[in-house]
Order: sequence, then C-alpha cells, then structure tokens
Amino acid sequence: MATIDDTSIIKLPYSNSSSSDSILYTFQDTIIENLEPMKIGDTGVKPFSDSIISEMGSIELSPIPSTATPPFTLGEINPNLSSLNGQNGLIPSFIIQTIEKSFEFDDFETATFKSGSLIIEIENQLKIPLNNISIKLKQTDGVYIDSTVIDEVNPSSTKSGTIDLTAKTLPKDLLIEVDGNSPGSSGSSVLINTSDFFSVKISGTALIVSSAVAKIPSQSNPIQGNGIMALPETDNPIAEAIFEKGLLKIIIDNQLDLDSELKMIIPNIQNEAYIIDTLDITIPRKSEVEHISNLKDKNMVIYGGNDFTEFLNSNQEVSYSYTVKLEEPSDFRTISETDKIDVSFYFFGDSTTTDSLIKFSTIKGKIEKQEEVIGPINQSPPSLPDDMENFLLKDEYVELALYLKSSSNKIPITLNLNIQAISNDSLLVESSIADWDISERGPKIPIPNSADIINSRPESIIVNGSASIGNNDDFTTISLVEEISIESNFIINLPFIFQVEDSTIIEIEPTQLSELPMDLSSIETLNIIIKSTNQLGFGADIMVLSASDTNFFSDTSSTIPDTLISSFFLNNNSISQDTIKIDESKIDLIEENNFLKTYVSLFGDEIIFLSTDSLILNIAASIDYLINQTDTLQNDESE
Repeated sequence: MATIDDTSIIKLPYSNSSSSDSILYTFQDTIIENLEPMKIGDTGVKPFSDSIISEMGSIELSPIPSTATPPFTLGEINPNLSSLNGQNGLIPSFIIQTIEKSFEFDDFETATFKSGSLIIEIENQLKIPLNNISIKLKQTDGVYIDSTVIDEVNPSSTKSGTIDLTAKTLPKDLLIEVDGNSPGSSGSSVLINTSDFFSVKISGTALIVSSAVAKIPSQSNPIQGNGIMALPETDNPIAEAIFEKGLLKIIIDNQLDLDSELKMIIPNIQNEAYIIDTLDITIPRKSEVEHISNLKDKNMVIYGGNDFTEFLNSNQEVSYSYTVKLEEPSDFRTISETDKIDVSFYFFGDSTTTDSLIKFSTIKGKIEKQEEVIGPINQSPPSLPDDMENFLLKDEYVELALYLKSSSNKIPITLNLNIQAISNDSLLVESSIADWDISERGPKIPIPNSADIINSRPESIIVNGSASIGNNDDFTTISLVEEISIESNFIINLPFIFQVEDSTIIEIEPTQLSELPMDLSSIETLNIIIKSTNQLGFGADIMVLSASDTNFFSDTSSTIPDTLISSFFLNNNSISQDTIKIDESKIDLIEENNFLKTYVSLFGDEIIFLSTDSLILNIAASIDYLINQTDTLQNDESE
C-alpha cells in the first residue's frame, strides 16, 4: 500500500483496552484569517436635561373655629336703663348705640383671600329682640373691611350672617362694630338687668388665600409636577439599556417658607429587578438642594413591549413626575401662591462634567446591521493513496469547524457560511451554516456533513460566508464596545479512523519473479508457509494471480491470469500460521520472469491507524525436487 505523505499529519496519544500507549495518526490544520474590525457605532446617549417650575398655587388655611367677641351688655347698648337696673318695668324701643369690640384671629397674622366665608353669628341673651343689627369688620386703624346685617334676633335665639372673603385681606386683629335698634319690651314689664348681653361669634370655612402670614395646615392639593425629556438622537434607538456610566443630578430651588419632602418617580429608570425607584429628597425652606443618583447597573426602559414596528414608531423619551409634601408648622410662615419650587434634571455620564456621554453596558434595541465577509478560506485536505479509495472517514470522528475569536464574547455575532468540496473546478459536496449566534451557541461552529466533504476526496475545501452584528428588522441585545475585532480559525482535524466499504479490494503492484535455484520440472511438491501477525483493525482475504505479462492483469485483457493462491484469510488483531499446498499444475506459475499480483479484500467495521500497529507476514516455501542423488532440500525461511 502506498504511504500517506503530508506534513500536517501528526501523532496523538491513543488509549484503548488493548494498547494504552499507542499513537493515532491524525491530520490537523488551522487557517487563521483576521477580519476588519466591526464598528458598533454610537451606542451611548448624549447628556440631556429638563427643568420645571411649580408654583405653590392656592393655599388652604384651617377653618376658623367659632370664637365670641367680648359681650355687648344692655347697659352698653342703652345707657338710659342704668338707673332702672334691678327693677321691673317697661323697656321702650331704642337705637343701639354704636359699640366696637376687639377680635383676634389665632391662625394667621394677615391673609389675603381668594375665597372663603366668615360666618357672623349673634347669640341674643337679652329679654328683648334685636332688629337690623349691622356688624362691621374694621382694621384697628378704622379702615372698613366688610359688614353684614342680621334683621331680627329674638330673645334667647341665634341668627347669623355671612361675609364673602373673596379678594379681602384680614389682619390678625380686628374691630367688630355693632349698631341697630330694638323694639324694647313691647309694653310688657320685664326685670331690667343691665348686665344682660348678646355676643357676636365669628367662624370661617373654606378658606383659600393667595398669600398669608399664617400657620399652614396640610394641603389637600399638594404641589405636583411632571414632564417628558426627549433623548438626544442616536444611531441606535434604545428599547432597554443597562447603565455603565450614568448620573442623575436633581437641583431643587425651594422658594417656599416651608420645609418640604419631594417624592420623585422616573418610570423609565428601574432597578435590577425592574422595579421603579422612588427618590425621596428633603428640602429645607428657602434653600437650594442638589441630589445626585448613581445610575450604574440600573435599567433604562424606554419601550417594554415586543413589537419591533411599534418600538420604531415610539418616542425616545424619559418621563417623570413628582409630588411635594409641605410641613405643617406650628409657627407663622410667610407664603404666597406665586412662591415657586424649581426642579432641574441633568442626565450625564461622568461625575467630572455634565457634558459627558452616558454609556451603557448592554442595550436592547435597533442596532444597525453590519456585516463582514469571511473568506474565501481555501484548505487542501490530506491526499490519501488511491489504494484507500474505499476507506471512508467516519462522521463522528471528523472535525471541520470554524472557530471565531472576538474581542467580546457577549456580542451576538451571527455567522452564515457556505462550505464547498471542489475538485477540478467541480462541486462535489456542499454544506452550510445559517444564523449561528456565537453569543448563544458558542464561538466554535462545527460544519455539518464533515465526513462527506472529506470522503469526496476534494482537491480543496472552500469556505465563504459572513459575520454580522445588529438587525434592521428585529430587536438586538448587545453588550457594548466601541468596536469588535474578529479572528476566524478554520480547523481540520481528521483522525485516521475509517469505515471500510463492502467489497473493498486493494491491488498491490505486480512483482516479477527471479530465477529459482532448480529446474521447475524437478519440483515434486511446493508448499507455501505463511506466518502472520496482524495488529490492524481489519482482516483481509488475500488472492495471488500469476501472468507472464502485467497487461494480463487488466480488466480489459482477453488473457486471464492464472490463480496461484485463490484465498488466504488474515483475521484482524490475530496471530496465525498456515500452509498452502500448491498443486503440481500450478508450479509453472512461479516460472522465472512471471509476474505475481496480490489482491487484498478487506473486511471489518472501524479501522484505526495506530503507529504501534503492524501487519507482519513471514512467508516461507517448502520445495521437494529431484537432484542427482535422492535428497530432499528445504530452503531457508525468508521474510
């Protein structure tokens, strides 16, 4: 059998039950190709910001509890009755003398109202009715504020009037002025007591002020704000991203004379569990506060669905909302509906400057597709001898693969490959690999039907294809780098483990016989003794033909060669010795200058070529022939 001559054939340790230190012949080769670096493009986001101003708006004051003025006595409103004090008599009708009483509000020093009402109530504990009682509210300097008139209040009864506070300003201290008249006792005798009185009670409800110096209660309508920040334009629209470098700076200018708690929600910023974070920031009154949040490892979720078309049509924006809870001080605070809370937002990347780029470790979105060509990679497989034409490599041992080394193993690089076995410019076998994502399936891509490719005995194996990142038609999730360097390694690994086809025959080149040391006619018996040691993984049936011309061995020859040995079996992995007796009629077949050709029919399943394996045939001939004296000579054994 001819030898396999290839510098890429190596020896590998091989172990099985029968030989633990054997060497397996293997063809191995790797072709390396460096692809052009693939630029990812702009995957960061430029810094962006927004600001919003929220005014205090209408301010609620606590309701004014019903509070009485000092009493208005009978002796004060009609001094003429002082001399009749303690006597029974008639009280004639009279005009009530104008009287002023002081009144003080507890919950504010001054308040300018947008709405609200003062309820003015007269509680009459006199024995006579009161008619057309005018109650005026005046500043302590006498400036008139407003008034109400209560037409008739009978003895031991209560009546009220209302003052609308809209657009009015009330000081803490007031003068309550009362005048009117009384019909007296209407002809009936009554006990005259000048200490009898009526009182004025003042209360307030639904008090809304535009400004005040007051004790500020809890507000039913807290300060609120919301807005939307559009992301700067980017090459790659983002559905989701994980911050690598990102800071959120919030600056709050609190112009209110109230401590505040700002509760902010940014739905697009979520923690690792995709839960929306809430920022709670304490703001002292009349101060500016700066709050910085590190966004590293947090998620920015711009679009949470799975519809790519809908995603492309959606806005790239971040929304936010906040609520400001005000303190409830026990002291007076100066406040106005035009007081403001200014909130400014700054998203940026680096703590050194607010102009720095926001960077992400991973994004999901539209990554513009980029493609790099692989190949053509041209590899010549080992050239096996023609005698091994029917020796087929087994698919489970053959390895043809492309190993893609990239600077980032987490990048979803997709491979598409076409592999062709070519001989004399003709396609023998073709295989392909479609949409192999190395981030999911690994960087080593086995080529299907590898054994079929090699067994076709190609002159060359040509690999063409492409490596791509991104997708213009669907979401791509990518761990980000500025560029990816890629090295493709085309690997061939062919252990010499074969499958023998049925009826595989190896023909050994004819050998011409040399002259024997005796005349053929003197030979009486010819025995061929064969000792064999077969360590190979296949058996053989050996046939030897004889002819005077090598052309007679051709299938097209009209002259059929003679059969010297019709069949001799060699079992695989065995040692044997056999003697073949040659018939007298075949002795002429070993005549000088005749040619012998050996045919070896192989049998066996899996053939493994190991360096320690060998096939040794010791062939000897035992010849009986006649010489001048009757002696029997036996030639020496020859190998």
